[in-house]
Amino acid sequence: EAVFQGTGDCQRCHAASGRGAEAGGGHGGGAGPPLQGLAARGADFVLESLIAPEARIAPGYGSVVVTRKDGSTVAGLLVSQDAEATTIDLGGGELKVIAAGDIASTTAPVTGMPAMGLVLEPRALRDVVAYVLSLE
Repeated sequence: EAVFQGTGDCQRCHAASGRGAEAGGGHGGGAGPPLQGLAARGADFVLESLIAPEARIAPGYGSVVVTRKDGSTVAGLLVSQDAEATTIDLGGGELKVIAAGDIASTTAPVTGMPAMGLVLEPRALRDVVAYVLSLE
């Protein structure tokens, strides 16, 4: 927990145990996905998320740019994408649904999370994995 709240500064973006900003508490932010429940996905998943955060970006947390066939663009967080439409969170609670037939291209989702293997020493990474695995 000390690395999560201190050196790693993880609480700036991630809520721990549902006590974050979206839950009305003061333990963690809402810019990144909440961490409770990740223990069920295992230590390997948590470690990969820390050292290669771009490998699997949680829905609603990856930035994309959609270029429409008319040349206009829409930028925001990718909420969902299927054969029929792409939904983008434009911020401030505004969602934009773009029909698949109107889309020329979509960039790959990009995460704002840094690769923590470049920030933390191996022991600190292990500590953060252990802490995340301990969350309810």
